Amino acid sequence: MALYTYEGLKPTGEIVKGNVRGNSLAEARQKVRDSKIRIRTIIEQEETLVNKEIKLFNKVSMKIVSPYLRQMSTLINAGITVLDASIMLEKQVKHKLFHQILEEIRKDLENGETLSACYRKHPNAFPPLLVSVISVAEVSGSLESSLAQLSNYFEKSQENKSNMITAMIYPFMMFIAAIGVAVFLMVKIVPMFVALFESFDAELPAITKITMAMSDFLTTKGIYIAILIAVAIMGFTLAKKEPKFVLKLDTLKLRLPVFGDFIAKSNFAMLMTTLSTLLSSSVPMGNALKMSKDAVSNTCIRELITQCEMEVENGGKLSHVFTDNPVVPLTLSQMVEIGERTGSLDDMLYRLSIIFEKEVDENSKRIKTILEPIVMVVIACIVGFIVAAIMLPMFAMYTTIQG
Repeated sequence: MALYTYEGLKPTGEIVKGNVRGNSLAEARQKVRDSKIRIRTIIEQEETLVNKEIKLFNKVSMKIVSPYLRQMSTLINAGITVLDASIMLEKQVKHKLFHQILEEIRKDLENGETLSACYRKHPNAFPPLLVSVISVAEVSGSLESSLAQLSNYFEKSQENKSNMITAMIYPFMMFIAAIGVAVFLMVKIVPMFVALFESFDAELPAITKITMAMSDFLTTKGIYIAILIAVAIMGFTLAKKEPKFVLKLDTLKLRLPVFGDFIAKSNFAMLMTTLSTLLSSSVPMGNALKMSKDAVSNTCIRELITQCEMEVENGGKLSHVFTDNPVVPLTLSQMVEIGERTGSLDDMLYRLSIIFEKEVDENSKRIKTILEPIVMVVIACIVGFIVAAIMLPMFAMYTTIQG
């Protein structure tokens, strides 16, 4: 929202000055008038670091927006006007920020603005893809069905992202736990036995010597490892700002065993869901492909979508790009070709999205099933190695004392 400075008169005749924020000059004027102040002057101020509006955590989750879209669709389908439906839903919403947004939307609707224009003012709640679909739906007269489709789309998107995060975060956390256990044993437990072993001046097993050397290194020079890790993280963060590096990294991800197939199908599931939603809402293929890129996280697959855009602009078909492309699953290229041939591409894409979503869910469960015992074995090996390094010389000392 822009910042406006005003000067006006109170009902008592007192001159007052102040600031107000608004999406437009008209909205700012109305806010001042609502405070019972008669405006003398009102001027829009340039945004600076001093007066810039700062909002933390101002993103409205799609978990909140999706039910709203479904309820909006139901009310409009029941014959209720967009304005009346907005008033009803504004009263029901309890989320503070989203309630404020709906309040502003209601005021804009009362001023004669379209629903898509109202949504466009609030990108923190309504993404560009949603606004574009609503804009097309208002022209084609299919607003209620488009709202329902968008609700389904965002619910599926959230579910896909959740499955992907769940599958990826579990092995990562287990790996961190394994490293933490190993470092704790090396830094805290092993040094307690070093002095004991050295006092006997006996020949130690190789496994014990290796463990003691690692423990000594971590204890005395661990700070260098921490610095090296920090530098590596910073370097990786900076490198991720380079498009070429990100493209190579995302291409490498798709080639990983097990994970590569999971990542590819997760992204293609999002792509198919988005495309089918947009095409069924009468969005042209070229525009649909451009919007769909925002739903895909893998840069390599985004490059593929860009190729599809160019092909479509030149009068070609998606199947021409998908066929024989190593990134594209064979099922996808074949079914897209059939959909283009039969004239039912949007329906075929929807069916593909369901197939890929099921495969992603199955792959997610399979990855967890495979990785859980592997990570547990790795942790057991690390702990077993350290315990063996401590216990073997102790058994040897016990035998010597008994003998």
